[in-house]
Amino acid sequence: MTPWIVMLALLASPPVVPRDSTPVRFGRVITDSDVNLAVEIAETPEQRATGYMFRDRVGPEDGMLFWFEVEEIHPFWMKNTRISLDIIWIGGDGVVVFVAPRVLPCTADPCPDVVPLGRAQFVLELAAGRASELGIRPGTALQLLLPPARE
Repeated sequence: MTPWIVMLALLASPPVVPRDSTPVRFGRVITDSDVNLAVEIAETPEQRATGYMFRDRVGPEDGMLFWFEVEEIHPFWMKNTRISLDIIWIGGDGVVVFVAPRVLPCTADPCPDVVPLGRAQFVLELAAGRASELGIRPGTALQLLLPPARE
């Protein structure tokens, strides 16, 4: 499968308003086995800093996609995250560059960083174990259906 990224003008999901009052936008990630995941887009600094903090559950077809302006090394941490997650780094071309499976919540400061072995423009968080179940590993091509970039 050839990876591709599509910018969508409108998505049907209702807006969610995080602490910074910027509505969360939604997109889709489609795996090479045609599994269609609904993803929240974390694109503002506040949304990226909050991520899945304080949530008790991530559904099997849900995820959070962190969208960065620049493709580089983006370390992640699990501070105030209550659930284990798979963290997947994706290049600007839609190809997975690194997967950290079943990352545990951080229970005490300082929380360690999870650092990928490659540069990425997107980071996808899924429920723990989903990356393996979906066959997502370095080299996997994903289709990212995204709203247009914020101006």
